[in-house]
Amino acid sequence: MNLRSGLVRIALIMAAGLGLVSGTGAARGQANVSVVRNPKTPVRVPGGPSSLMLKEDLVLGREGGEGGGLFAGIQSLGVDDQENVWILDLKDIKVRIFDKTGRTLSEFGKKWAGPNELQRPNRMIVMGDGTAMIMDAVLNKIAFFTRDGRCLKELPTTQLRAFQMIAADRGFLYLGTQEINDTQGILRITRCGQDLKAIHLMTECLVPRTMGAIKLFMSRLLFQATGDGRLIWALSNAYEFTILDAEGRTMRKIIKDYNPRKIDTAEEKRLLEENFKGAPANIKIETSSAYPPLQSFIADEEGRIYARTYEMDGPNRTWVDVFDKDGRYISRVAFPEGERPFLVKNEKLYTILDEDEEGRPLVKRYAMTWK
Repeated sequence: MNLRSGLVRIALIMAAGLGLVSGTGAARGQANVSVVRNPKTPVRVPGGPSSLMLKEDLVLGREGGEGGGLFAGIQSLGVDDQENVWILDLKDIKVRIFDKTGRTLSEFGKKWAGPNELQRPNRMIVMGDGTAMIMDAVLNKIAFFTRDGRCLKELPTTQLRAFQMIAADRGFLYLGTQEINDTQGILRITRCGQDLKAIHLMTECLVPRTMGAIKLFMSRLLFQATGDGRLIWALSNAYEFTILDAEGRTMRKIIKDYNPRKIDTAEEKRLLEENFKGAPANIKIETSSAYPPLQSFIADEEGRIYARTYEMDGPNRTWVDVFDKDGRYISRVAFPEGERPFLVKNEKLYTILDEDEEGRPLVKRYAMTWK
């Protein structure tokens, strides 16, 4: 089992006590909302691009470690305004920084529980000025680091309820949190200042609660700040994106029809063994006949959305659907199942490959050409 599968399994088992099984979004500010409905296949937009071509131009991680590879388990990456690539290694508790040619610039990280140290860094946001925020799920803090590893400050997150996700945009932080009551879970996205104090509730999603039960695929809250004050969010169990303005008002909904990827008996057995091995016997696991529509998504500076699905393009390759800035489904590209599109910046697409054919975690960069 690779690192990512293990982390997902742990998260699912922990969530069983909360009983989150499915969810529906509650949009705010419904007046004058445009709805873009897309078919199953891409549609050519007159005067616009209809296909995305990718050319691999950088690979990081093939050399440097004891086993031949540089990384032990890549958790997150970011790119600053100089196109330096920051890579967070969860197993090594290291941040390694490379210039745009792949030359190593610096590395830092120390595992322990004291000031300026990390235990389980599970998310990193790199700002354009060459500083990074690193979330630590065990130490309940966000630490701010410079390129040379100097810790500028640390903020405790213990006051946040089940803090799950973070995004940054124009000096604000966007926090994804989870609250549980007797009948439901409430997933919220809140805009905060740099001190983590809430400024504005952007949106919330209501999630029915079933005690003692857990779905094979729970509904997850996904979101990303676009860089121009807008926020895009979705739930993994529905192929629908909601775009919010800076005040949290719904501007647009993007909906796509899709072909669910079915789960047969053998696949169900594999998924249960992979994700619930060692789970308490009293937890009821609710299986599914199909995968959810979304694994994750990213957005670029032009407002395009790249949605990673579970739909397959032949053996071991999954489709990534591409939507233009107006929400129209214009293209799709396929990646190996273990390769995750993670970031688009300056017409470059960066992916994390869990393991190559030699078992090495890698980061890849692709030059993007629209035709």
